[in-house]
Amino acid sequence: MPYPHITLDHIPGEHLRGVGLVTQAWAYLEGSLERICWLMLGLQSEASGQALTTHMTHRSQYDAALALVHDQFPDSEPEKKLRGLQNTLTACLAGKRNNIVHSRLHGLPEGTFRIVYKARGKIRKETERAELEEYESAAREIIAATNEVIDILNELIEMVRIRDGAVPPWCDRP
Repeated sequence: MPYPHITLDHIPGEHLRGVGLVTQAWAYLEGSLERICWLMLGLQSEASGQALTTHMTHRSQYDAALALVHDQFPDSEPEKKLRGLQNTLTACLAGKRNNIVHSRLHGLPEGTFRIVYKARGKIRKETERAELEEYESAAREIIAATNEVIDILNELIEMVRIRDGAVPPWCDRP
């Protein structure tokens, strides 16, 4: 018998919405880390920046941003703040996001369940109840961290403006 085709009809809409919230929140987090890289590299256009950083993993974006900030503004407050977010950004939130976005949801009469596969040293399959509050909570945490990164970006923009007398044009518009 051939493997069956997949539909998403069995997943309740509110769960799909929740996954979307987490996905969008994560996109803003990655975008704020990318912009730190673009600023530190002096890139004049968003297109150049996107060509460079869009294909990087989240961890690579964070590591590059931190290394570039350290190179140009060693031991600065923005560097310390960004370094202080390391565990939150690369372990805690990344893990939550991955469990939500990369799991398989199954809507059953007794509730919606998430199947999470892990293969770090050994293969594990975990089934857990998918609660609606989890999506909202994870999205709020990711947005809070994003806003911290944006605050760091804004500090760096001002530091570059003072040092260089100007910043790339994309820095002065949302």
